Order: sequence, then C-alpha cells, then structure tokens
Amino acid sequence: MDKIQNNPKSIENLRREIGNQMKLVHPNIVSGIEEFVHENAQYVVLEYCDGGDLCKYINKKGCLSEKEAIPILKGICAGY
Repeated sequence: MDKIQNNPKSIENLRREIGNQMKLVHPNIVSGIEEFVHENAQYVVLEYCDGGDLCKYINKKGCLSEKEAIPILKGICAGY
C-alpha cells in the first residue's frame, strides 16, 4: 500500500478502477456496493456471493467435465 500512497498516478488508477467496478451491473459480475477511505486505507464493499468463487469451485471439484465447464464458460463470456 505504501507504493500506492506515494504515487499520485497509482492513486488515480486505483480510483478509476474502483469507479469502473461500481458502474458494472450484470448478473455474472460481482457488483460494487460502496467504497470509502478510512484511516488512509481504501475499502471497497462488494456483493456477497455465498457460492464462493470459480477458483474454489474448481479446486474442490478437481477437473471439470465438458458438460460442467460449458455453462461456466458461457457465463464468463456473458459477463465479459
């Protein structure tokens, strides 16, 4: 975090990325709910996803079959 605090360009890039995240609205994209600064730390509150993330799912399941992978890939493409 120190590198970001001491670099105005990095701070500007971070704020822009947070702003972009807050504008995204799609069922396949985690939504930004709120962002704020507290004691020189930037916080971003994101939508809660109780199913976990794709990495955890794949680690838990191991190798996915084509039948399982295709709907996931379609969802990723739709969100993109």
